[in-house]
Amino acid sequence: MTSSRFLGHQERLSGRLFLYVMTHTLPASPWFGGLQYLADDVLFLIFEWCDVTTLGRLSQVCRRFTRLLNNDNVWSKLTKCSLMTWHGSRLHSGRYYISAKERCMISENWLRGKRKEIRLVKYAFRQLPWLQATYDRLWYSSGSTIHCTERRPDGCIVKRPLMVLQGHHDDVCRFIYADSYIISGGSDKSLCVWKSDSGRRILRVTNSHDSSVNCVGFSSDVIVSGSRDSTVKLWSLVSGRLQRTFTLEDRVWSIAGNSKARTFACGTAGINTAPLQVWDVESGSLLASLGVAPGYRRGAGVLDIVYDEPRTIVSCGYDSCVCVFDTRTNACVLKLGDPHDSTVYCISTDHNYGIVSGTARHALVRLWDQRSGHSVQMYYVSGCNSPVYSLVAELSCCYVALDQSITMLDFTVR
Repeated sequence: MTSSRFLGHQERLSGRLFLYVMTHTLPASPWFGGLQYLADDVLFLIFEWCDVTTLGRLSQVCRRFTRLLNNDNVWSKLTKCSLMTWHGSRLHSGRYYISAKERCMISENWLRGKRKEIRLVKYAFRQLPWLQATYDRLWYSSGSTIHCTERRPDGCIVKRPLMVLQGHHDDVCRFIYADSYIISGGSDKSLCVWKSDSGRRILRVTNSHDSSVNCVGFSSDVIVSGSRDSTVKLWSLVSGRLQRTFTLEDRVWSIAGNSKARTFACGTAGINTAPLQVWDVESGSLLASLGVAPGYRRGAGVLDIVYDEPRTIVSCGYDSCVCVFDTRTNACVLKLGDPHDSTVYCISTDHNYGIVSGTARHALVRLWDQRSGHSVQMYYVSGCNSPVYSLVAELSCCYVALDQSITMLDFTVR
């Protein structure tokens, strides 16, 4: 077979098969165009047909291939279609640069479950901690306080906290980081706001609800709080005044704000109303009632909500499923059921194709691929049998909050 005739059929071949035929069919002679005699531009076109594993093996063939495969242009296309690469994410832009090649290698570690466990924090007694992360800091709750620790480039934290935020007289139920503010709600019915850079408390609302504040959100200078008393309230960030009150018929478990659309989504117990509702901040009108479909289990409340995109909501809860909703059609476009029928407590996304969820049993974390609709990998935290109460998934690591510890799963191992 001549080179021109073979190259005409290259579009029908996968990456590995294409390279196999190139290296075994064409003689190693410049007259026939062997692989080692091809120009760099031609090799770059061939590399586009290869997967991550094949490119990794080719980089070990010779010095020339190593030099060519160190070019980010070869790997940038793969980062767009690989899981957990955070292609275009701003979270890692201010931390340190990670090449496209390294992103692909870390993505392979996610898929293969190749990781290293590092225990960062150990509690003296059982808790229900919550986590938030920025590019250089990790925030976690401990009882009635919120600790802020500095993150090192490898993902580990400095043992001595930078600051300890105090203001609650009982346990912190949930808190968020939004626009350089830390906003929290506690079991003491209070609502607190701190500046994230200095730790200075700028707002504290006592008796904000008739029961514990289970969740908080933020949308365009408006604080959203939800409580067990079946109400959602909007507060002014500047003055701390109550702007609006929504009375629901179920307990409110989770809230997520959307500052771009000036809306917020709230997850309820799902007994008397829809488990997931979208409200408008300006008018106070109900925009959508989601989660009510044939086969819906009454009482399957929503425990965590994430805006994957301005028009896409990802939720999880007692129905043991991770659901993806499109607010343009108000329909569930994807439903990922836990194979063990476990309650899903928390979720995190890579804003591309990957979803990471924490379940209620055996300290289990799952990785989902939205394209296939299946779980592609699961990770157990060794020596623990606790639910995963909170998690933060990033490119190189995943922070997992258990009842007695906070563990980091490091995926940069080689």
